[in-house]
Amino acid sequence: PKHILTNNLQESSNCWRNTRQQEIDYLETEGKELRAWEIKFNPNARFRISPSFESTYGIKPALVHRENFDTWLNGD
Repeated sequence: PKHILTNNLQESSNCWRNTRQQEIDYLETEGKELRAWEIKFNPNARFRISPSFESTYGIKPALVHRENFDTWLNGD
């Protein structure tokens, strides 16, 4: 997102998928900090978080959708 570029942050981005084809759409790491997001068009969309992701990494992905993506992109 724009926040990473404008603040010259050293972060890496990726996605996550396990052998059961469960996935997380977008991950960022900075040092040892991991953040995760699930991206959906519909703000009311339901999504399931893979129990293996949550138990392994100890975080829940946030939902990004058409009504909040601009805030997410700008890092607000």
